[in-house]
Amino acid sequence: MIRTIVVPLDGSEFAERALGPATVLASRLDTGLRFVTTRWGDDAVAPARYLEEVASRVEVPADVVVVHDREAAEAIRVVVGEAPDSVVCMTTHGRSGLGQALLGSVAEEVLRSLDHPVLLVGPSVDASWPSAWERMLVCTDGSDASQAVLPVAAEWSRALGLEPWLVQVISPEAVREAELSGANGGAAESGLLRHLAQELGEEASWEVLHGDDPARAVVQYTRSRPFSLVATSTHGRSGLARVTLGSVAMKVVHDCPAPVLIVRPSDLS
Repeated sequence: MIRTIVVPLDGSEFAERALGPATVLASRLDTGLRFVTTRWGDDAVAPARYLEEVASRVEVPADVVVVHDREAAEAIRVVVGEAPDSVVCMTTHGRSGLGQALLGSVAEEVLRSLDHPVLLVGPSVDASWPSAWERMLVCTDGSDASQAVLPVAAEWSRALGLEPWLVQVISPEAVREAELSGANGGAAESGLLRHLAQELGEEASWEVLHGDDPARAVVQYTRSRPFSLVATSTHGRSGLARVTLGSVAMKVVHDCPAPVLIVRPSDLS
């Protein structure tokens, strides 16, 4: 399981919003934090002082790393490479517009290049998170690629003591198409979801959601009950882009009240 939680910081208040979730996870997993930043221009002293000051504020063991002469994403890769049993916990604005780098260049590059899961803290995660520590929401669309999240989510839910809930969103159009073809699409999807939920453990629950907007359905479901974490893959039936997260998962990251664990399929090049 996780031995180190790597938290990239750049001196901004927004980046420090990852400290809360990272500290909660470190406490529950009985592990440590590693704060990382890069050299700020020609100043090699201020970054280290800043990280040490941040480390003095948290209530779990933390060390600091300043990576010189590397861009931010590369610095994160270097630190993660030195700690194989680690996870990156970082903030992102999670903008939903498709014209630019959806997660910002650093988070996008980290997701593209790391095989490790990444925990994203979007702008809608409340400062008081978590309001309760009970459940973990796991999202799938039924495709093989989206199922890459299942073994990771199972490991995290067991380690954190969270009850896993598996959901899939089905659009009214998909239901109508199945009915026109003479198939019982709802029953088929329910059967698949019930089968996939077994991979999360005997205690796992599952539910089929309905809506034209999958991201909105997931976020509304997350707000309807106390989910502490949401987990999803970066790729699936909806044609999610290799470098971004695609429009559906991106909106979840942007609007979700809980941090989102992103799992990148190992065969996604």
